[in-house]
Amino acid sequence: MKDSKMKNLKDVYFKLKTAPTKKLRKVKLNLFKTSWKEKTEPVWNFICPTCKAQRMIIGGPRPKQKHYVQVGLTSAVFTLLTWPVFSWKGLVSFIPFWMVFEIFYRIKIRALVGCPHCGFDPYLFLSHEEKAKQQMKDHLEKKYEKILAKKPEPPATS
Repeated sequence: MKDSKMKNLKDVYFKLKTAPTKKLRKVKLNLFKTSWKEKTEPVWNFICPTCKAQRMIIGGPRPKQKHYVQVGLTSAVFTLLTWPVFSWKGLVSFIPFWMVFEIFYRIKIRALVGCPHCGFDPYLFLSHEEKAKQQMKDHLEKKYEKILAKKPEPPATS
């Protein structure tokens, strides 16, 4: 009995002695991975009101501060390039540049907001409810036309 206890104690001692005291995290050196934090774009989350699908769009419904800075820099460069013609009046170019940017930004957001699953378009729904319903109906008919085109086979009777 003493031998078996001694053997068990030796096993425990060996396990304790060989066990690592502190687990170190293995660090892999990757020369192609950057240590900078990745930029994350703001995400606009919402749920489609008709099909209840979760929707996520990168960006948002309104232009951000960075867009104002970008258009401002564009108008400043335009003013510098056309200085002999416009001088300080060239800074007014911010307004037409902003108008063009706003048009394209709203077109982009409107294209992204429409639901690809059910065809619901919230912008069209706010302005013309009947057209939105018709567009949704057309979208669903087009999506399921193969299923609707198949005629059910009558059950075989023997």
